[in-house]
Formats: sequence, C-alpha cells, structure tokens
Amino acid sequence: MPDLDWSEQAIGDIFRINTAGILPNTFPKSLFYHHSLPAWDECGGPVVEPGAFIESNKTTLKVPCVLVSKLNPRKPRVSAVANIPEDQNHCASTEFVCLEPTKNSIHLSFWRHFFSHKQFANRLDRVAIGSTNSHKRYGPRELLSFRIDVPSLAEQAVITEVLDTLDTQIQKTETVIAKLEKIKEGLLHDLLTRGIDQNGELRPTPEQAPELYKESVLGLTPKEWDISTLGDSSISSVIGPFGSDLVASDYQSEGVPVVFVRDIAGAQYDRVSQVFVSPRKAQALSAHEVTADDLLLTKMGLPPCISAVYPKREPAGIITADIVRLRLKSDVAPEWAHHCVNSEAVKSQVRGITAGVTRPKVTLKDARSLRIAVPDIEEQARILSILQRSSSRLESESASLAKLRAQKSGLMDDLLTGRTRVASLLKGSV
Repeated sequence: MPDLDWSEQAIGDIFRINTAGILPNTFPKSLFYHHSLPAWDECGGPVVEPGAFIESNKTTLKVPCVLVSKLNPRKPRVSAVANIPEDQNHCASTEFVCLEPTKNSIHLSFWRHFFSHKQFANRLDRVAIGSTNSHKRYGPRELLSFRIDVPSLAEQAVITEVLDTLDTQIQKTETVIAKLEKIKEGLLHDLLTRGIDQNGELRPTPEQAPELYKESVLGLTPKEWDISTLGDSSISSVIGPFGSDLVASDYQSEGVPVVFVRDIAGAQYDRVSQVFVSPRKAQALSAHEVTADDLLLTKMGLPPCISAVYPKREPAGIITADIVRLRLKSDVAPEWAHHCVNSEAVKSQVRGITAGVTRPKVTLKDARSLRIAVPDIEEQARILSILQRSSSRLESESASLAKLRAQKSGLMDDLLTGRTRVASLLKGSV
C-alpha cells in the first residue's frame, strides 16, 4: 500500500515561476495559443490567433505548467497546460502566474484542482491588494512561499481521477444544456411568429404558404392574430412610487416584499432582494402592488424592458420606481406577453424609443405603446404548453448540473484537505 502520509512543503519547493517574455506581434503571421483571462472566461482555455492580433508582452510557454490568475483570486482561473508540442506557440497573459514543476514526477491536473479550490482561493485573497475586490492581485512570490500539505503521488492520481470524472460529467451536461437552449431559442422564434394550428402543428413558413399570413407593423403574422399594444391588452398599468413615497428608511427585514429591477433582470423572476416594508406601508402604497401573474418590465438597464411574470409562489409585493407593472386582460396570457416582450420584435421597438440616449430608459407611456401579436387564448395555451415542455427539460438538466457542481465542491473540500482519504481506492490500484 502506498504511503498515505501528507508532507508539508512550500509551493516554491514544487514549482518555479516562468517569467520568459515574448512579443507575439513581432511574429505577425505565426499562430499562438493565447491563454488570456477573456479566453479563460469564455471557454476555459486558450484561443488560437495570429501574433499580429496579440498586443503587449506575454509569457512564453515552453514546458508543461499550471497557470494561476493573479487578478481577483476569489474567482479562481486556473489552467493546466500539460502538453506543448514543439510546433505550437503558446503564450499567456502576464495576469497569470506561470508555475513550472521543479520535478518531472508531478500530476498537473491535481494542481489545477488544488489551486482552484475555494480554500486556497480564499488564502490568496487574504494576501491580495487592490482598491476593489475585482481588481485585487497577489504577489507571485507570496504564492511560492505558501506552505501546504501535499499528498503522495499515488493519492494525487486517485484524487485527480475522481475530480476529472466529475469534470467530464459537468462538461457533458453543460453541452446538453447549450444544445437545449439553442433548440428552445429556435423553437421560441417559430412559435412567436408562426404559431400552432388547430392540429397542434407549426404553421408552414410564409414562403411555403403566404396565404396564411398578413402584413403588419410587426412584419408577417398569421392572419388570425391581432396586433395590440401592451396598454390596450391591460386592465391597469402603473410604475412604482416616486420620491418620498418610498425611501430607504421604510425598508425593514420582514413584512411585504419590495420588488427591484435586479429581481427580474434575468428575464424571469428570481428574487435576490431581501427588502420589505410593513403591512401598513404596503397598504398606503397599494396602487403599486404586484400580485401573481402580473407582467413586470424594467424601465431602465442595458437593455430596458426586460420582462418577467410575477410568480404564484410569491406573496403580493410593492414595485419600485424603475419597474412597470401591467395587469393583463383575460384574453392575453401573462407568459405569452412575457415571451413577446423579450422577443426581437419588441426589442427593436425599444431600441427605436431609446436611440441616441446615453442611459436607455422607457416611460410608462413607452411601455404601454409597445406592440405585440396576440393569437386567440386557445392558441396561446397550445404554444405555451410546448414551451413549458422545452423548459422542463432544460430545468431538469440545469438541476443535474447544479447537483454535479455541488458534489464536486464537496469532494474538493474533502479530498484536497485530507478530510476524506482515498485509501480504499489506493488499495485497489496496487
């Protein structure tokens, strides 16, 4: 059985810092694997681009290494560059510390997990300096001075295998979700522009059956559909209270919830605010009340007019001044109006309203003037049923992804600290 005792070592005993520089734009036609923070945030690794496109000095990578971001260490950005063929050019932003192993026998993937662990990230954050959290940086030499408990190579290999397996499952689930989102996006466009006929089928396209469509201010729409403004589709519409009617001193830790723009910024209602007013204050502001199935629109933001339906699970609340609340007529389903407002057909109207404005913002009048297509309520129900099935699959995969990420986080806490040992797995490997 391999030795399971962990040894205390300085990171500088395991790695050295590579500071070799290169100016890629002096090799304008050569292709570089460019390890940058934007590339890491977008795809978790490098992008391939000509040297002409890469400005300023970079670190040149010649041997396998681990890249650890200096910037904002609370958000770990770590890459293990395990293979660098002689015919490839690799360079890294100087925002990464490039750690080269001092020994040949090392599991780079283990160290990718180790440096990504939140416990280690918090340790780096404590020595980082900066005016704000997102601009804090630690000194590379401080990283080398950290003393850590290091498992044996055999145990590193098993830990890596466990965490890599979870990473693979997470990546596969992320790929499924991305595909489902693309499918839903295309389906949503078709449903909002072509609808569902009496047989439960998508109408043919205008090219296939032009006789089924009519010209409208929204372009070609099915002949049976009406075009209506949000104002004409609503029983009532209001914005939140202004000025002294609702101020910070009215807020308290329990009572009637106050709804802010940040609660609907993701095109669905997801309450993140924990602000309330007393029932008495809510009664005084009852004209600004929001209840289940009300349609909410943001008055400002980039872009404004993001909509969400206030869910049935939430108690009645009070909207703030930067929100429009619409209470719809019975012939317009709230979810239908929600999808319409978030569609390109309405986004283009909003862009026309806010064109030339430094801080895009709409008024209540603007929101009421927005036009949407309105099928009869039965067709709306058929369309929403199809969308709900698509959303349910997405929600199921998203829940699986959250579970996998939680499992990985828990395993990292256990395995990378030695709290849980992998002795039984090691026995099976010898």
